[in-house]
Amino acid sequence: ETLLRRRSKLLFKALIGRTVILTVLVGLVWFQMPTEGSLPIIQSLMGVLTFVMINLFMGSGAGLVQSIPLLKPAILRDHYNGMHSVTAWYWSKVLADLPFEIAFPSVFMTGVFWLVGFGNLAASASEAVENWLVMVALGVATAQTANAFALMISAVPKDSSAAFLLFSAFVFPWIFYSGLMINYDDIPVYFVWLHWTSPFKFIYTMMVVVIFERADGLSCPAGEVCPYRSGLDVLKQFSIDPKDKQRSVIAVVAFFLVCRVLGWYLFAFVTARRASASRRA
Repeated sequence: ETLLRRRSKLLFKALIGRTVILTVLVGLVWFQMPTEGSLPIIQSLMGVLTFVMINLFMGSGAGLVQSIPLLKPAILRDHYNGMHSVTAWYWSKVLADLPFEIAFPSVFMTGVFWLVGFGNLAASASEAVENWLVMVALGVATAQTANAFALMISAVPKDSSAAFLLFSAFVFPWIFYSGLMINYDDIPVYFVWLHWTSPFKFIYTMMVVVIFERADGLSCPAGEVCPYRSGLDVLKQFSIDPKDKQRSVIAVVAFFLVCRVLGWYLFAFVTARRASASRRA
């Protein structure tokens, strides 16, 4: 996989181009947002965080979940011919994707963080650098979580259309309840399970807390109504407790590990089941 991406100049250039274009586009649309507590500014900042999270997740997961079913016949053929085990292929795939799922999200998050002006919300330069490093780590975590989830989903379907449909059936409801489109406190009780199983909810919570937890003294231009005087007011408005950051870290790590292990198990199970069916035939 690593050699494929290195040798395929078109694919590698496409990945670089997509990252650079999206970084510049997001940076120009939300360029150097003011550090104000007005509703339009806060709404815009929350919006860019949501866009960043969705873009990283879909960019890492959507393509993968459609490509694996296309590669599966070749993977199974090589396995049945004794060239490799499913376990060896699965974890090799994970390791091969790792450098790309670290490098490109890091570049994207770095550009977005400084172009949008999230560093201006920090109380000092050192705090801005700290927030930047944490946001880069969250961007990488988002891409890794999407990679693990997409591999798990793609283990069972035989064609890419079914795999993407299954992927979308989970992802889009999760996005609705991530925190921007509806306040956490307003989620209907019969959809609370979507809220608590959504990796977007926990990633979004961590991003918002990192940016606003220590954003004291939001300015207010003369003649404007500013309902938010500090970052804590923003968190309160969106029903986010700063203490939720630690719980969100645990939830994302648990979701990632479950997807990784379950993905490996599903690939092994499907392979063994198909081999057993072939022998009976």
